[in-house]
This record gives sequence, C-alpha cells and structure tokens, in this order.
Amino acid sequence: MKSTLHDIVKLILSFACVTGKCCAFHSIVLGNQQNNRTQRHRTLQSLIENNMPDDNNFRIGYVADVEGHWDYFLEYVHRSNVLYWEEHEGHNNNISTTTTNNCGITFQRLKLRPNTHFVYGGDSVDKGPGDIRLCRALVDLKKQYPDHVHLLVGNRDLNKLRFSSELSDDDMKRPIEDIKRPFWDSKAKSYKEHLEEVKQTHSDCTLDDLNTKTERLRWMLKHTLGCPDTFEFRREEIAYLDKIYGSYPPTCETHESSPVPT
Repeated sequence: MKSTLHDIVKLILSFACVTGKCCAFHSIVLGNQQNNRTQRHRTLQSLIENNMPDDNNFRIGYVADVEGHWDYFLEYVHRSNVLYWEEHEGHNNNISTTTTNNCGITFQRLKLRPNTHFVYGGDSVDKGPGDIRLCRALVDLKKQYPDHVHLLVGNRDLNKLRFSSELSDDDMKRPIEDIKRPFWDSKAKSYKEHLEEVKQTHSDCTLDDLNTKTERLRWMLKHTLGCPDTFEFRREEIAYLDKIYGSYPPTCETHESSPVPT
C-alpha cells in the first residue's frame, strides 16, 4: 500500500508502544518507557523523513514475529511487493552439485524494490528451525539498504544479550545453588533442580560434571526464556546447513554476507 510519513510513524510507534518492543534504527536504540514516547516519535520521524522522496510517496513493507518460521518468511516474501529474492548462480556453483540437486536448494539474496522501505517488527528467533537464515537475511538486507531497512528489536532478540554474561567463563564459576528459578514463573526449575533432573539419565555424573555451558544454555532457554524447543530447533537447522556447506559454520570468508539457501 502507498503511505504517508505520518501513517508510517503512527503505525510503527503504535506497534512498538503496545507490544513493548524497542526500536533500533541506524544503531540508535529508543527506549520503550512511557515518558520517552514523545522523544521516540520525534527521533523516528526524523530518521524516516530524512530518507523519504520529496513527494513523500513510497511503499512500505512490514512483518513481525516470524520467530524462526523460515517457510512462513519465504511465503511472506513471495507475496510481498516490497521484498524479493535475487538468485546468485555463482554462489550456487560453489556448493556441492550433488547436495544442491538432491535438496532442491538455491542460494538467494533478499532485495528491496525501488522507492520502498521495509520494517521488521522484532522477534526473529526461537519458535522454528530458521533462526540463522532469517537473521542472516535481515542483517544482509540492512547492510545493503541502511537507510531504507529498519529493524526493530523484540524481547526474543534482546534477551539473548544475557548469553554473553551468563555463559561467560566467570559466571560458570558461580555456585549452582546461587542460580535461582526466575521469580516470574513459580513452575520453572532452578538450575540445580534442572541438573538433578538431567542426572537421572546420567547416574555416573555429578552435578558439577553436568554443569557445562551447554546445559546452562538448555536451562536458560527452557526455564527462563520461554522457548523450550529452541535448542533442538537450532540443532536441526545447523544439521541442515552442515549438509549444504559440508560443515557449519562454513570456512568461506564471505559467509556472513553471502546469499542464504532457500
């Protein structure tokens, strides 16, 4: 649909305020507190207005909460009049011909049509086996069109910042007993309770033996981040990508900016 600047600002701000998503535009993070709403409106309006055509006549694409559902995102792009895939034959030729033919895989790069903007409304991961491909496609799109692609940060994206601290070498030295269940979920297990449950199938291991970054991550995802299936979804996607590339992450230096397998 065609839209005015006022329409796009109203749409994005209403969505961000209602859902509590944080707006991240051009590396500027806008808080979602009530008293910052006016400032967010002015900053967002300025960011978009500075990149609009003179006649303010443009098309906008918007989608949110894909949460790793890769097939859903492919269908969205197929129906979109803002986004499209561009096939990269040269990249296809660098991958095993047998693998590509057997799996029906092509490598494509997400592109933006002229005189358009695209807004991703946040929550890119956790509920499907497409987290890696979706994030790579969105980040690459932003790099190609930095002034026309706007990525909002949802809670499922933002809460992964915990990994850098809670899976650090220093934090892994914390006593197991000190890592409590999340206060907001009375049914969740503490980390010690989680390890004791795991120990039932690993009777020859102590709790200290089981206290690994892998097991800490499993506990965080299941009991503190509300995504009990994410670990296995990621295992599934890595196995798929490993089959395509021969190993994952692949050794090619251009991987992060390369087309994604679709």
